[in-house]
Amino acid sequence: MIRIEGLVYDGRSSRAVPATLECNAEGELRLLGASGEGLAISSEGLGDIRVSSRLGDTPRYLYFSGGEKFETGDNDSVDRMLVMQRQGSSLGWVSTMERSWRYVLLSTALVVLVSWWGVRDGVPLVAQWVAQALPAEVSHKIGSGTLELLDSRVFSPSELSADRQRQLRGYFAPLVARYPELPLQLEFRRGNGLGANALALPSGVIVFTDELVALSDRDEQLLGVMAHEIGHIARRHTLRSVVQSSMMSLALVAITGDVSAASSVLVAAPTLLLELSYSREFEHEADQFAVVELKALGVSPSHLADMISRLEQSDGGAEGDGPLEAPSSSDRASWRDYLSTHPRGGERLELIAD
Repeated sequence: MIRIEGLVYDGRSSRAVPATLECNAEGELRLLGASGEGLAISSEGLGDIRVSSRLGDTPRYLYFSGGEKFETGDNDSVDRMLVMQRQGSSLGWVSTMERSWRYVLLSTALVVLVSWWGVRDGVPLVAQWVAQALPAEVSHKIGSGTLELLDSRVFSPSELSADRQRQLRGYFAPLVARYPELPLQLEFRRGNGLGANALALPSGVIVFTDELVALSDRDEQLLGVMAHEIGHIARRHTLRSVVQSSMMSLALVAITGDVSAASSVLVAAPTLLLELSYSREFEHEADQFAVVELKALGVSPSHLADMISRLEQSDGGAEGDGPLEAPSSSDRASWRDYLSTHPRGGERLELIAD
């Protein structure tokens, strides 16, 4: 006979009553109250109950089919009862690990490490796969929504002459022609709070601000910026950033099948893009992409390096033209705060030189 002291809950209230659980050699169970009277339970066989796993010396719970629950801290007696149910066989290595705080702490540490890897490496890998798998319609919808938002909050119509805009589009044409699979489209806007900058939208639209054009003294410098922005689009950096930031929402969609939640993610994507920044990895990758393209066109990558230096030295200019964040109309300082997340110009120039 195994006797286990504990508390019993009737399943209808939170009140706990002191009780003793008795288990005989045949696996028959009996609950006794504090005065020794029998308590009615819905199931009386050991095979009819569910026993919670052991975790160190934390309390154990036995669940009866009628909703009753028996709580006890006498884990050793519960284990003996389970061994008796298994006709003398051991509880196995899992139960042994659950009884040891050493294994519990080790398991916790492993969970933390796996979670850390998932956030650092796993999520970006999944985001890259998802971004590549998304249809072109999604990229177009996000890109067009973002441009509309920028036009309403930040940009104003370009003041560059039509001839100058046509000249630059013609100069960039050989580079654009190298990627016929990308729906590349160059737009010009007055940047206002953004200053000298260039933005790549997932739809394939690349925006050059008037201030960026004015800051350059050679069209080759602008060609380097154009190649850098095409790198962001070709590698789907913007879309990958959105997917990474929306990963929890997308995971919920996958688990629940709630299509309306997926729609909400897409609707919010333009606003999300304005609050994102490219990672250093993405900026370096786009720089290297630009170096390869410039060399293929017979243009020295030093022109891209010159433009980066000019952008870094300009008042409020971007050191990497990369992201889509825009400041509020009255908060230019927030844009400079964003820039602090970018790799410093000297670091980028070293990589371009390599």
